[in-house]
Amino acid sequence: RGLGDVYKRQAFNEICEDGGEAWAQTANYPHVRFGLFAPRVEVWETEQEFIDDRQTTCPSISTPTWDHSEFSSIEIVQSSARKVHITLLSARIDTEGNEISKSNLLHIMSEKDGHSGTLARSSWVPQPPTEAPEAEAAALEALAEYIEAFNEICEDGGEAWAKTLNYPHVHFDADGQVEVWETEQELIDSMSCEAILSLIPNWDHSEFDSIEIVQRGPSKVHITLVATQYDAAGKALGSFETFFIMTEKEGHWGTQARSSYASL
Repeated sequence: RGLGDVYKRQAFNEICEDGGEAWAQTANYPHVRFGLFAPRVEVWETEQEFIDDRQTTCPSISTPTWDHSEFSSIEIVQSSARKVHITLLSARIDTEGNEISKSNLLHIMSEKDGHSGTLARSSWVPQPPTEAPEAEAAALEALAEYIEAFNEICEDGGEAWAKTLNYPHVHFDADGQVEVWETEQELIDSMSCEAILSLIPNWDHSEFDSIEIVQRGPSKVHITLVATQYDAAGKALGSFETFFIMTEKEGHWGTQARSSYASL
């Protein structure tokens, strides 16, 4: 894992020499970026599409005096054999070795066809405040609305749940596969009570057992959770870890993305 981290950092630092080709090769695709200014979401289907979009060129770095970046901290917060959630603190360094700025990052790493790579990134620049009480409160309220509405899917077909999300809405499943819904109606059309019950027989509702905010900023909050699924009698059917990216978009706080270790 450490060698992979070094390779990815080195490849990013070489974008002014090779046009970002080495860096693009460290990603898995579709590759998703949750931008510096929420709720911007970018999705690249292929390595070549990523390179052609000029995301990997030297001028794309917004700090003119940037020379290279360094990770000052790396923490694995959730993991499985196929997918790892990592929070990082990264510093931009100039040619004199001076620190220009810091940013908090989230990397979702996955294994796909034998290749370990970065599936998704979410960041802030410069480093956001260590406390963002208003954003945290809004994100937690939106999370409560999410689980209440999700538990009503078999009654209303998912309409209330769809309204708790921000779009494009992204889901990373347990194997690192990516689903993107561009609109509320698109999600409603793809979700049903029958679909859930086919994956989780006897499911009646879900509850969050633990909620921890691990990164935050004024318009975006990263949260780790443990969820349990229950039948109608209150018997637990299974528990799993999951990661939520909550954002504020046009005054609406909602769930922008989910990355879970469950089938749903």
